[in-house]
Amino acid sequence: LVGIAGGKGYALRIAPDGTLLWARTDFLEENATNASDDVWDVAVTPEGYIAIVGQETTYENILDFFPRMVRQNFLVLLDSDGNLVWRTDLGNTSVYGVTYTQQGTFMTCGITSDYLTLI
Repeated sequence: LVGIAGGKGYALRIAPDGTLLWARTDFLEENATNASDDVWDVAVTPEGYIAIVGQETTYENILDFFPRMVRQNFLVLLDSDGNLVWRTDLGNTSVYGVTYTQQGTFMTCGITSDYLTLI
């Protein structure tokens, strides 16, 4: 189960009988200046790994009176005990969905405001 509470993204693992097995809010970038961490979607692999996509929002001060909002989207992989396996930053895209493919990879979907250049 993933969601957002109090501006922080979270992941919970709950047993079939309703017992809470673990809860995490710290799998995102550990940065005290985060304004919010949003978690959008989750996918589980056959091996029990948990992929989560979301967005981390921070503020950078351009001038003392004019902070700039910075959004960084991410894909994290947790093991079945909730431990962080890896994290990858997806840049200034808005990633809203993730799925695990039959080829053993993750596929994400979303939108971007950046231009795409093909070389």
